[in-house]
Amino acid sequence: MKKVIFLVADQDIKSILEGILQRFPQVWGIPQFQYEIYKHQNRDSGCVNTGVDFLRPFCKIFDYSFIVFDREGSGKESQTSIEIESNIEAGLSANGWNSRGFAIAIDPEVENWVWADSKNIFDTIGWGGQQENLLAGLEDAGFKFLPNGKPERPKEALVWALKIKKKVFNAAIHKEIGQSASFLRCTDPAFLKLKDIFTNRMQLS
Repeated sequence: MKKVIFLVADQDIKSILEGILQRFPQVWGIPQFQYEIYKHQNRDSGCVNTGVDFLRPFCKIFDYSFIVFDREGSGKESQTSIEIESNIEAGLSANGWNSRGFAIAIDPEVENWVWADSKNIFDTIGWGGQQENLLAGLEDAGFKFLPNGKPERPKEALVWALKIKKKVFNAAIHKEIGQSASFLRCTDPAFLKLKDIFTNRMQLS
């Protein structure tokens, strides 16, 4: 069974990954795999600046590696997610991972994965069957929306939505969201890259 190591920026990303990774084999029909998730003490900028160094000792222990972080807070906001990812992946390759190391820069932050058109996620955050009310409430509260229908500030929008329903914004809710997310409806580029790597670019068998 293949082993995958993740270096992530914070507990929220770790929790969402814990919620979704266990479902990958069942949803996508890929072989089972083992994984471990580590948090970088310097969060997003730490992943970008020293993540390659952190993972170097693991390249002969694990089959694949990922560095996952928010573009916002990375210190590289002047670059696109693709540019940041490419630089990190070049560093991983030069440090022994070859084509087995990947970077995932979530733009702007991991809460963007929450705002997929998923009934299960709305149920989890307490707005099941009230999606239109939630979106209208966010708009009334001053939140702006992107052309794809997602809030420009996904984290702040999630905090607001949870507060209205007297729920707590914490790692536990992120894990619940990961466990309930619809893989079919998420259009976030970072998530789609993660899916493509697992389904097309990794040899897990």
